[in-house]
Amino acid sequence: MEFFYNKKTTLTHAAKSFLLLCALLFTSSTIKAQATDVVEPDSSSAELFYVIPDGKTLQVISYEVGLIKEHKNKFGDIASKVGKIADAAGILGSVGVIAGANIGSLNTALGGIKVMSTAGSIADVAEITNSLAGAEGHDFTYDGANAKTILKKDGKDLQIIANLRCTSEEAALAALKVVRFKATKKDRRLRWFQTKAALIGTSKSEEADKAGYLSFGYQNYGDHSTMLTIPASQLEPGEYGIYFLANMFEPNLAIRCYTFSLE
Repeated sequence: MEFFYNKKTTLTHAAKSFLLLCALLFTSSTIKAQATDVVEPDSSSAELFYVIPDGKTLQVISYEVGLIKEHKNKFGDIASKVGKIADAAGILGSVGVIAGANIGSLNTALGGIKVMSTAGSIADVAEITNSLAGAEGHDFTYDGANAKTILKKDGKDLQIIANLRCTSEEAALAALKVVRFKATKKDRRLRWFQTKAALIGTSKSEEADKAGYLSFGYQNYGDHSTMLTIPASQLEPGEYGIYFLANMFEPNLAIRCYTFSLE
């Protein structure tokens, strides 16, 4: 029995198969894109931070206003060991990253942030600098054991959408702080160490994590937003918050923080 090789037929069939495969791949990638594509926060929105719990819907992270109080636990001279912010800035050699070390460094940090939302309006830089210096070593406290925004821990990285645009990773690390609170039945507390927070993104990130300041990834999102990604390895059930240095100080030194619980 003889077999005849019809080149024309074979090539035509191969071409059709290739086109079909391309169509399937395109459909698959389109479906995937649609599944992960989330409408960007409105630039005029009064809300500043969001999460995407179901992969497609934005959920607002509401903020709370807390108070600056003396550190609850007494650890002797630990505060003096931390040193002044300006001294720490010189030691770490990263003045541009340590927002609050001085007016110049804070200007550098906030200069790398583009805010469309009215919620992120930047206050007086000199006032913020003085407030940060005065807060060093004190507790930022929030009433209640839990935040209003509750998220489920699913073992994955946590992605947070910020309704502002960071022009660089350095600007994001300097102007935004993601923290883990120590919680009791009555309140949630964070001991504010701008010097500890400044260790994020360095070889001493682990030290920052132990103090409650979490590392996070940064990338642009949409036309005017930023996506912050917190590694799953840093997440455990508990109470968390996000500080934006430009608007964290309310009148009378009240402290604004965008808080959430992870269960």
